[in-house]
Amino acid sequence: MPLATAIAILAVLVVLGQLGGVPALAGMVTLLAAAA
Repeated sequence: MPLATAIAILAVLVVLGQLGGVPALAGMVTLLAAAA
């Protein structure tokens, strides 16, 4: 995956982690793993 895409996804993960805590973070990691 392109580096810019990875950085953007990491930024989203950080924001969701701040807003939604661990469940939202785990959900995004799962989606990232599925997409990668």
